[in-house]
Amino acid sequence: FVFDLEGDRYRIIRTFSLVKKGSRSSLEFQVFNQEDNEYISLTGPSLRKTQEKITKTLRIDYQTFINSAFILQGRIDEFSRKSARERKEILSEILGLSRYDELANLAKSHLREINNIIMTKESRLEYIYQETANLDFYKEKIKELSESYKDISRKIKTEETKVGKLKEEINILKHKSEQCAELEGRIEQQRQEIARVQKQIELRKKEIVDCEKIIS
Repeated sequence: FVFDLEGDRYRIIRTFSLVKKGSRSSLEFQVFNQEDNEYISLTGPSLRKTQEKITKTLRIDYQTFINSAFILQGRIDEFSRKSARERKEILSEILGLSRYDELANLAKSHLREINNIIMTKESRLEYIYQETANLDFYKEKIKELSESYKDISRKIKTEETKVGKLKEEINILKHKSEQCAELEGRIEQQRQEIARVQKQIELRKKEIVDCEKIIS
């Protein structure tokens, strides 16, 4: 088979030969070199490797390519002898339906990934909305705590002022107490002095009485 694809000409040669134990097939894949005006072999080291090269180049397998050629060449009878399952697979390959299925599956996979990302983002967005809704509550709570702190600070300042005044009063009382103690000491000294003087007076009175007795 000779065919042109994307500006290049290819040739596929498949032969069968009889051997003692059965038959042997060979597959050659070639590309035409316009400069040298000859075909260059693209055949792989094995039948399977060659088939893989053909499939990669054509993007369909060799048997599908042959059947598509039969259809295009009007050899529909050979194609019709295939089973229903084979005809369906061949037509799918010819029409690119398998590639469409691959792309569709890939698109579905990407869609699932995108949906998962969207769900994650929506969950995060919902959390942000919830936190935003609670923001006013937090602001009000902070305001209340701030007012409470200011009130407590004022009370503490008032109490500190009272404590300062009490300390001043205590210091005054301590000073007065010291003065009282000093006065008590001085009073005690005066009492002792008065007692001493009274004792002397009594002695003098007795002396005077004794003298008067002697004189009389």
